[in-house]
Amino acid sequence: MEASTEGRLVMQLKIPDTDKLILREALEKAIKDIDREITFSGNWKERVVLEKRKEILKVVLAEIPDVTEIAA
Repeated sequence: MEASTEGRLVMQLKIPDTDKLILREALEKAIKDIDREITFSGNWKERVVLEKRKEILKVVLAEIPDVTEIAA
């Protein structure tokens, strides 16, 4: 891992395409679940925390290549 300019660690994962697909699907589901929590949360502080989590997950998701076809 290396230090980034934003004060966060940079991590590289070397995983097979099947695992990339599974990871992308899990992140997409987590983002949708957080959206639902934000919608139904009556606590604005909780919404702020959820929005931050959602943004972090989106950044991670953007770094994982979209694998549309998986070789058998």
